[in-house]
Amino acid sequence: GVLFKALLDDPSMSERSSHAGSASVGVISTALMLGFSVFTGPLVTKHGGRAVSACGAVMVAAGLYLASFAQSVTMLYMTYSLIAGLGFSLLWAPCVM
Repeated sequence: GVLFKALLDDPSMSERSSHAGSASVGVISTALMLGFSVFTGPLVTKHGGRAVSACGAVMVAAGLYLASFAQSVTMLYMTYSLIAGLGFSLLWAPCVM
């Protein structure tokens, strides 16, 4: 993982993570963003683009904030991939509708 090189250089995390493991954090986030945008469309129709985007912005901010405290790649899966990925979905879909 080019973007997560700092994690791989950290001695406490390098024993527990691999290049594929750290790179898959971003891949899962992108997959969730694109995959769950199918479910975001009906939310935009029902609640409006501003409300859905605001919820997405809060989720992305929370996910990135929590990811800054991650001590393992597993925590990055939960924070960056899951929370921020779903938040990106709520932000991305209203922008392209």
